[in-house]
Amino acid sequence: MKVYLDNCSLQRPLDDKEQLRIVLEAEAILGVITLSQQASVELVLQRDLSTIASERHSHVTLSAAKGLDEAVGTDASLRSA
Repeated sequence: MKVYLDNCSLQRPLDDKEQLRIVLEAEAILGVITLSQQASVELVLQRDLSTIASERHSHVTLSAAKGLDEAVGTDASLRSA
């Protein structure tokens, strides 16, 4: 199972633990990190999402360009110019 943790959630264990909610959230984050160390879950971090989004955007852009090329019917001499 993949689990996404943003930067704010990773900082939660460092927050002031005067409120019960913050204590519980910090413990949950530490639990997820422990599970990832045991290989029970895979952490997906924010930088990983940026890479995935960039790859998907490139794929969609290339697919759209191919579709446009087929719809318009440009010839090879125009593409190589």
